[in-house]
Amino acid sequence: MYPDSMKDSPLFLSGWVEFNHLKWKLKPRLVQFTNDAGLPRIKTVFNMDQRGHLRLPHLNIYLPIHFEATPTQEASRLNGSETFIQSY
Repeated sequence: MYPDSMKDSPLFLSGWVEFNHLKWKLKPRLVQFTNDAGLPRIKTVFNMDQRGHLRLPHLNIYLPIHFEATPTQEASRLNGSETFIQSY
């Protein structure tokens, strides 16, 4: 259900998600936001308490988010971050 291939954050690992479920009694929900084309895409794990409220488990220091951008060959989009970093 929660693929271990999302290596961006250890908080996506199925073992960690299960630990939060057992330890804090939170119900995990893998949520994905995308359009009809499939990209761009954002994936995250929401942990819900028994009342349906969104909770951040005590040992999680952030909400894990995985973002997939649309592929591009435009130099302005590929080099834009370098320009921003240099000008900052």
